[in-house]
Amino acid sequence: MIIFAVALLLPFQAEAQLDTTTSYKVVVDYSESMDRMIAKGSYEGVHPWITRKHFPIIGSGREEAEVFFFVLADTEVFDLNQIRRDIDSAGCFPVNLAVLLALGATYQQLQKQFYIFSIAQSWEVADGMQAVVALSFGEIGRNLDCDVHDGSWMDNRRIAVIRKPKK
Repeated sequence: MIIFAVALLLPFQAEAQLDTTTSYKVVVDYSESMDRMIAKGSYEGVHPWITRKHFPIIGSGREEAEVFFFVLADTEVFDLNQIRRDIDSAGCFPVNLAVLLALGATYQQLQKQFYIFSIAQSWEVADGMQAVVALSFGEIGRNLDCDVHDGSWMDNRRIAVIRKPKK
């Protein structure tokens, strides 16, 4: 019985899987302010940590992107840096905040199905815990949220990614 209890406390490392069956096309206009990009999403709630200081908009011009998802299975524990390496190995980049905001504005019903994360940027909030931006859905409706990653992401989660350009 003790062995079983100890085994439950150890982190389980599992692979996130790229889902290529569905993609979502978005257009990002980097000349828009962060406030304007957020307003286009019509969120009921926006986490106060989502600021230019913590999550700057990186990019210029106008860009079309095709977004895919890395799927995290329920009840699995993941290392954020390992997920980034897995995404890189799959020939993808995690989307930046501007692309996530365009996804939320263009496909407003999508985040009611599952949380959608951008892990390209993170902000260390305390003792190595990283905050990342997420499109979520809760009691007040659609939210632009800040999720503090402590090593475990439960429930039905997706990480938004784009493919690397072919050489």
